[in-house]
Amino acid sequence: MTGREVLYWVTIASITIANIFAVRQQNLKRLMAFSSISQAGYIMLGVIGGTAQGMTALVYYVLVYAAANLGVFAVITIVALRSQKFTLEDYAGLYKTNPKIALLMTLSLFSLAGILRLPDSSLSSLSSWLLSMQVSTCWYSSHW
Repeated sequence: MTGREVLYWVTIASITIANIFAVRQQNLKRLMAFSSISQAGYIMLGVIGGTAQGMTALVYYVLVYAAANLGVFAVITIVALRSQKFTLEDYAGLYKTNPKIALLMTLSLFSLAGILRLPDSSLSSLSSWLLSMQVSTCWYSSHW
């Protein structure tokens, strides 16, 4: 097993473990922190490949991810400063109290989940697809 393969498997393990821990969190900041670790692992997969196409997709992916993450953390900060709410249950009914903040949170979370990519859903989804294709191409070429 080469060093690159070990790095692939460690990265995949970190993505999986971080997502498992994220699902168990009730505090939204902690949930997003574990999600960020998982996303960093996904970004690392693009770096491991090291191709020009992968790096281009990676830069675009990071920009889209940063915009979505800023949106989520902006909402978390606003809600925490206004009402001292930190857990997932505290966000129930956010649409009734502040629909604009709820919409920003929804769009940002959809973007992070891959359902919707900000700022432009059709072009932004391309970044994830390009990064996935680059990783799979590098993985395939290293094994055959």
